[in-house]
Amino acid sequence: VCSHALFGAGRVAVDGVLKRKSCTGIGPRLSRPPSACIDTRTGGCMTILSDTDAATAASGRELRDDDPFNTVTSDGEELAVPACSFSDSEDEVRPCGRVETPAVERPLGMDELREHFRQSLVQLAGVRRHNHRDRDLAALPASTLAPPQDILDSGGPLPRIDVAEVSAEEFSRRFSRTRQPAMLLGAANDWRATQRWSSREELLDHYGDVRFKVTEIVPPYACGKPLKVELPLRLYVQHAEEVGADFPFYVFERDLEGPRLPLLEDFTTPAYFRDDLYDLTEYTRAFFPLYRYYVIGVERTGSNLHVDPSCTSAWNTLLCGLKRWVLFPPGDSEEYRSRIGASCRTMGGDAQPPAYWWLDTLPALRESGAAEELGMLECVQRPGETIFVPFGWWHAVLNIGFTAAVTQNLLAPDSLDYAWPTLAADWPDFVPRFARFIQEHRPEVELPAAARAAADEEAQRGGEDSEVR
Repeated sequence: VCSHALFGAGRVAVDGVLKRKSCTGIGPRLSRPPSACIDTRTGGCMTILSDTDAATAASGRELRDDDPFNTVTSDGEELAVPACSFSDSEDEVRPCGRVETPAVERPLGMDELREHFRQSLVQLAGVRRHNHRDRDLAALPASTLAPPQDILDSGGPLPRIDVAEVSAEEFSRRFSRTRQPAMLLGAANDWRATQRWSSREELLDHYGDVRFKVTEIVPPYACGKPLKVELPLRLYVQHAEEVGADFPFYVFERDLEGPRLPLLEDFTTPAYFRDDLYDLTEYTRAFFPLYRYYVIGVERTGSNLHVDPSCTSAWNTLLCGLKRWVLFPPGDSEEYRSRIGASCRTMGGDAQPPAYWWLDTLPALRESGAAEELGMLECVQRPGETIFVPFGWWHAVLNIGFTAAVTQNLLAPDSLDYAWPTLAADWPDFVPRFARFIQEHRPEVELPAAARAAADEEAQRGGEDSEVR
């Protein structure tokens, strides 16, 4: 399935088969192109949806940044396609709709706050994914989802790197170039967030009345823009904990404007990760615009197995709580995905609560010996630690208790050797100009031979990039 945002809406039917139109040229939320699609170049691609997907889509459902497909609806022989609010679509400059709630002019008690945001809470109550208690995980002993004691004691098998003792050049040579995960120590030592985000109480004391996006909901039959639902942080935390869902709502905030702007002063990008080739020009940034998130969640929140989009690596710094991580080496065959228990390549592709994988699939992998055979790495992340996840590595996360973290994705120059084949295969219209921009803006970066050839080809065509540099 395809997770790209769209430039527009349409109804399409090809040879009597339901299809969905989506952009192939640009978009941050697709790691690989659809396996069943017709590439139309100028208009995108037509992606075949299964009957199950079409039926699910027709019902109207929550839309997350990490969803594997956008809600669509079957209409006879056609498929109605909405214009989405993510990525490079027009909604980047024209925001999606939101539940309108008057500004709070004085401090409100929790009961008053609930009444003030009653409409938002009603909207959230309609999202089954984050309200159901099919297995009533909240009633289980806390130890059920806790990491094994040996991993809790050691942290797990990832190399633990003190950033004060390892230079950026050494980190690149040992980890980024070799595509090896690592846990970094000390990267957040000078951050203001180490105090302001150090506990649930500290975070709510500083940002409890700041509104964060809790979710976006697509209307039934995809009629209209997604509806953004925001809550003050303290109301989100209490609501998520009280509902006791198997998979509570999970805050992924990407909009750092207005009252959330001070959050940018709480952290700095670690030195190892400041060189992002998607930051070269406005054009390259538009290819991957959604790259930085504040992530706040309660017990049982997390993410299912996925690979990060657009050939990016990621870093994630935890400020409070505990995160369980599991990682698998790169692999993209159907058999591999099936063996590790990944139903879809992009985060959010599996609608089941993340905790189910840890309760069901992980024990089976251990008992069968497949965990060791597949090179699985299981670890825990403690406050102040930063995990590095290289491009292509599958990973899943489960939050133990209340957690707050910041994460960013990037395309580092030292990852081009192994990232370029995927870039070239998946985005053939983007990579020639991208390669030429790298040559022009970063001539010291050593491009793979295929990238140099693409840049030369773009230069011979004369390029039409004067307006997007």
